[in-house]
Amino acid sequence: MRKNVYLIMAMVTMLICLYMLFLRFPFVTYYGETENGRVELNAKLAGTEGSYEILFFFKGNEELDHLIFDVHPHFGVGWLSETTRNEEYVYQCEGCGYYDHDDELLMFIKWKEGSRKLEYESELFSLVKK
Repeated sequence: MRKNVYLIMAMVTMLICLYMLFLRFPFVTYYGETENGRVELNAKLAGTEGSYEILFFFKGNEELDHLIFDVHPHFGVGWLSETTRNEEYVYQCEGCGYYDHDDELLMFIKWKEGSRKLEYESELFSLVKK
């Protein structure tokens, strides 16, 4: 009888360990803030498929046009579009890779305030791993 209990406990422990190794999704968040806004980069790994989401919250009152970003290293270049979620600008990329080895990322964002303004404003964000 005791052998069966020990065997069942060993099997349950093995199943929990396998779940922790293979089915748990690694997740990492990078965060940075300046006087113009704040940025949050959330990356996750599901199986072998990596994805990430970049949220940019602008502290000014004007609507922004043409938000362009570049994240170093690894993540690359893209454009942010506005969503209704707390007036944040969002970029999402599925199947783009997953990187969590760096403790700090550099993100360069440039934008135009309002549709009539001709010149871009820019900001460099230092994103640190939470």
